[in-house]
Amino acid sequence: MSSSLRIAIVSVFALGLLLYIFRFAWMPSKYEYEWNLGLHPEGQQPYDLGIFYDLLEASSDSFGENLSPLVENSLGSGENSVYFYAGGSAYHDSTDRFYLKKFMEEGGTVCIITSNYYSSILNDFMSLNYNSRVINDSLFEVKFINGSGETYPFRYEYLGKPSITGLPVFPEEIFRVDSALEFDYRFISGFQTTFNALEIRYGKGKLLYHINPIFFTNKFMVDSVGFAHAKEFMGHVEGKKIIYDKFAPFYPNRKESQTSPLKFLFESKSLTLAWYGVLAGIILFLVFRGKRKQREIPLTPLIKNTSIEYARALGTLYHDKKKAEYLAEEIMLQFHAYNRRRYHIHPGKPGKSNAKELSAKSGVSEEKINAIYKAELSSRYNPSAPIQEIIPLYILVKEYYKLAK
Repeated sequence: MSSSLRIAIVSVFALGLLLYIFRFAWMPSKYEYEWNLGLHPEGQQPYDLGIFYDLLEASSDSFGENLSPLVENSLGSGENSVYFYAGGSAYHDSTDRFYLKKFMEEGGTVCIITSNYYSSILNDFMSLNYNSRVINDSLFEVKFINGSGETYPFRYEYLGKPSITGLPVFPEEIFRVDSALEFDYRFISGFQTTFNALEIRYGKGKLLYHINPIFFTNKFMVDSVGFAHAKEFMGHVEGKKIIYDKFAPFYPNRKESQTSPLKFLFESKSLTLAWYGVLAGIILFLVFRGKRKQREIPLTPLIKNTSIEYARALGTLYHDKKKAEYLAEEIMLQFHAYNRRRYHIHPGKPGKSNAKELSAKSGVSEEKINAIYKAELSSRYNPSAPIQEIIPLYILVKEYYKLAK
C-alpha cells in the first residue's frame, strides 16, 4: 500500500470521526436534569447534596474537609467536634474505625448519612447474623421518635414523575448481643413502623447514623418539608466544628467529567466545536509529524512496612478470645480492603462471592477465590468454630496475595 493511499484512508477516517462527534455535540439533551441518585456533596442535580452541604458549611463555626485515610490526630480533639459524611456509600476499614471510636471516646460526634452500613463504623456494633430490609414505595412519611411530632412526607420522583423506589431500613436484629463494646442506642426516626436513623452513645460522644441520604438531597431541601426534616435531624448533632470526609466513598458517585472544567466548554456549542477541532489537529499532527520520546523513569525505593507490630498485637488479641469468628472477620476486612484499593472491587454482602469479577482482575483462579469464601463461612459465621478453623482461611488468603497480579 502506497504512502498516499494510507494518508487518504487515515484522512477519510478522521473526517468521518469528526463529523460524528460534531453531530453528537450538537444534539440537544432530552431532559433538563439528571435524575440518577448522584449524592454528590457539591452537585446541583435533583438527587445531589449541594444545598445540604452548603448549609453545613454555613452553620458551622469551623468547617474542614478530610481528603485522605484517617491517621493519628487527623481528626483532632473530639470535644465540640463533628466527623461528618453524607453520600451513597461509606467504607471504613479497621484502622478508620479505631480512630473514629477514639474520636467519640473524647466527646466527638460521628454523623454518617449513607444507604450502606455493611462496611462502615456501624459494623463494629452490628450483629454478625442479620437480614437487611428494604421498603418499596413512592411516598415515605418520616416521623421522629420523641421529637416534634411532625410528619415529613417525601415523594420519590424520576424524570419529574412519581415513581416507586426501594429504601433500606434498619433490621430489628442489627446489634450484636455478645459485643465487648459498651454502648447505649436508640432509634430516632422512621417510617411505616420501621426505623431509618439511630443514635449510639459511646464514650463521651456518640454516633448518629441515617440510612436514607435521599431525604437530604436538593429536590427535597428546596421545600419547607425537607428543610424542616434536616433541621430536626441535625438537632441531634452536638458540636460546631465540622470535619467533612470526602475520602470515605467506595466509588465516586458521579463521573469526573460531570464536574470538571470541561463542563463549561460543553455547555456552549461553539466552544465544543472548537475543542474537538483542536483535538483533531493534535491527532493529525501525531499521525503525520509527531515523534514519540520516552524519558527514563527513576526507580523509587520500596516503602517500609511499619504495620507488622500492629498486626502481631491484633492477632494476639483475637487469638486469646479462643474464637475464630473475630480473627476471621479481621482477615476478610483486610482482604476486601486490599481488593478495593488495588482493583476497585466492592466486596458485596457478607458471605457472598464475587469470585468471577475478582478473578478477572487479579489473575487468581475463580476456584481459589471461592475457596476463600468457603473457609470464611466455616470460621466467621460459625459461633462454635474453634480457633484452629482460622488456619485454612489464613493460608488461602496468604496464597492469594502471592498470586495476585
